[in-house]
Amino acid sequence: MSGTHILEVGDTAPGFELRGTHDDDSDTYRLSDYTDAGQWVFLMFYTLDFNPICTAGMCAVRDAEFFDLYEDLVPLGVSGDGVHSHKQFATQYSINYPLLSDTGKDVAEQYGVVREEYEGMRRVHQRAVFVVDDTQTVRFATVVDADSAGDIDLGPINDTLQDLLG
Repeated sequence: MSGTHILEVGDTAPGFELRGTHDDDSDTYRLSDYTDAGQWVFLMFYTLDFNPICTAGMCAVRDAEFFDLYEDLVPLGVSGDGVHSHKQFATQYSINYPLLSDTGKDVAEQYGVVREEYEGMRRVHQRAVFVVDDTQTVRFATVVDADSAGDIDLGPINDTLQDLLG
């Protein structure tokens, strides 16, 4: 992990503007596009497209029922992979939400989720989830400690969302 402080509940979420892909289209995505529209953002940082643990997590989010329950909660995935990789990943795994490219790790740095080393790679995104409300306030923050794909559990996040949005 970098020496940067991980954002906590109550912190103001830094705004960002990143290139990304959704439904095979490329576009620029801004946090404010969602928050200004009164939406909350389920912001997932993940290490790599096609990494088995990250794939399990991203597919779990794809299948999560809480997005059907909370219409104003929008999932966004962020990693250091490029848009082309994201397109292939989204197509292969039917990811139905935007995947954003933070190739410079600038946004991950601002949120405090850069790992200095992971499996021989330097400066990659730590798996983490932030729920950001429509005032850009962090309402939930957690680092996802998963050593295998079977460790992915959205239950605690679902419980928190019920408390916040239910």
